[in-house]
Amino acid sequence: MKSNQNTDNDKTEHLFGRLIDLARDVSRRRYSNPQEIFELTKKEKYPQKISDLAESFGMMMVKIEGREIELEEKIEALEKANRDLNRQIRERRSAEDMRKKYEFIANSSKEFMTLINRNYQYEAVNDAYCFAHNRDRSDFIGNTVSEVWGNDVFESVLSRNLKQCFKGNEVRYQEWFNFTALGKRYFDVVYYPYFNRLKKVTHAIVVTRDITDLKLMEERQRELELELMKEQRLSSIGLLAAGIAHNIRSPLTVILARAQMMKKMLTENHFLDPIIDQAKQIDKILDTMMIKCRKEHDSDKTEINLNSLLERELDFLETDHDFKNKIKKDYHFSEHLPVIFGVYSDFSQGLVNIIKNAADAMFLSDEKRLGVQTSFDTQYIYINIADTGCGIEKDNIPKLFNPFFTTKAYHSDKNEDKPNGTGLGLYSSYQILKSYGVTFEINSEINKGTTVNIKIPFTNHQKSITRSK
Repeated sequence: MKSNQNTDNDKTEHLFGRLIDLARDVSRRRYSNPQEIFELTKKEKYPQKISDLAESFGMMMVKIEGREIELEEKIEALEKANRDLNRQIRERRSAEDMRKKYEFIANSSKEFMTLINRNYQYEAVNDAYCFAHNRDRSDFIGNTVSEVWGNDVFESVLSRNLKQCFKGNEVRYQEWFNFTALGKRYFDVVYYPYFNRLKKVTHAIVVTRDITDLKLMEERQRELELELMKEQRLSSIGLLAAGIAHNIRSPLTVILARAQMMKKMLTENHFLDPIIDQAKQIDKILDTMMIKCRKEHDSDKTEINLNSLLERELDFLETDHDFKNKIKKDYHFSEHLPVIFGVYSDFSQGLVNIIKNAADAMFLSDEKRLGVQTSFDTQYIYINIADTGCGIEKDNIPKLFNPFFTTKAYHSDKNEDKPNGTGLGLYSSYQILKSYGVTFEINSEINKGTTVNIKIPFTNHQKSITRSK
């Protein structure tokens, strides 16, 4: 009896020990098979309370194991979501880095870049565009193109091009636009359609490039070509004039000789004086014309007396009515001026351009006075050309010898009553004469006049003459 009781106690103790082990496994999250509990209670007969306790513990383990499986599934789902989230974060960071790079490139560009949606609202603009308008970026984002540019410009220029772009077409055109910080400029504008994943155009990318200088260069190039054609015609006319002058001189010589002969024969001969004087004046003009034509077409270097050259060119300018009758002249030519060695047409063209500019500058002046003076020292010949014209702004003086720079109206905008030009006169003077070491100094005062001081080295020219001799 006692041995049976001991056996039951041992079994019970074994069951409790196994339950304790299982409980420890649960606390350590190491789960055994709960079916083991049910098998133990079926094989052996235990007191009812112990059997109920073991069965309850088994049921508890079944629930714990189910919840653990559910928890593991949730943990696995969370871990997957975490991996997806980290991947998305990496992708977003990469996209953000790329966006910053593109933004840096756009803001570094001098070209204007904007992004416009189908509602004609700005979604992005670069720094250059903001600077041109002299406005902050916030003044554009969310606002429409018509609000920024005004309805007139939007309807007349921008609207039709944006509509074409939103149809999927790349649009390019050139137009004048007025920017707050830049003024009126000429631009090359390109609209690129932006397609989304569904291949629908959602935005227009607008790239605008300032080509004002190129436009002006093209216009001035055309003007230059016209000027060259004009020069060629004038050259032909000059040759023709030289021939005419030569043919006129023969009968003129006869007229002058006969008039002088009649003066000697007649007692009352004072009426012949005007005829003789005018004949001599015509002869002088013809002489000047023929010498100029001959020298202008001579490309060989020769000795040049700048006094004689200036006198001849100034005489030739007297054929212009305004130059002859409206401008007072003040000429002072230094005696014994050294000769220089060069191409006659280089110095005639270079100096005449400056003299003509001086005359043009006095167009609106009440007092028109042209001064031309020569002097020299041991190294240089100095030519000073002064006028009482409108003067030149200080900021413009350094630009005077730049190509196409002029304060006159361009030939394309010319007014018949006012002087006009291409901005090539002083530039060509500088380019022609700089090879001779000639330098220019300009002093000017607004509404009082301008003086151009020309310094020509002659020592080297003298050496060249000596060697040639």
